[in-house]
Amino acid sequence: MSIDFAGQVAIVTGAGGGMGRAYALELARRGAALVVNDYGGGVLGEQNGSPGPADAVVAEIVGAGGRAVASSLAVGTAASARAIVQAAIDAFILEEVERRACRSDCDQGVLGAQCRARLA
Repeated sequence: MSIDFAGQVAIVTGAGGGMGRAYALELARRGAALVVNDYGGGVLGEQNGSPGPADAVVAEIVGAGGRAVASSLAVGTAASARAIVQAAIDAFILEEVERRACRSDCDQGVLGAQCRARLA
C-alpha cells in the first residue's frame, strides 16, 4: 500500500539538502505540490542566505514531473513564516480554486473556448 499525496500541498523547511531534501523529494514523488524552503546559509543560519539550494531541489522535482516552488526565506520570524505559507497559497491553492471555477464555468458553457483552452 502506498501513501498518495496527490491534491495536497506541503511546505518543507530545510529542504535544500539533507533530510529536508529527502522529505521534499519523497513527498513530490507521492504527488504533493511543494514549497521547498531553504535559507541557503550555513546550517545554523550564520551565513548570508542564497536561493541556490531551494532552486536546485525545485528543478529536480519539476524535472521529474512534479510541482514545486522555491522559498529562500529564513523561518525565524512570524512574518517570514506567513510569507512561506502565502507562497503555497499563491502557487497552488489559488491555482486550484481558479481551475475548479473555470471547469465549472466551462461545464455550464459560460466562458467558452477561452476557458476550455486553459484547462487543456
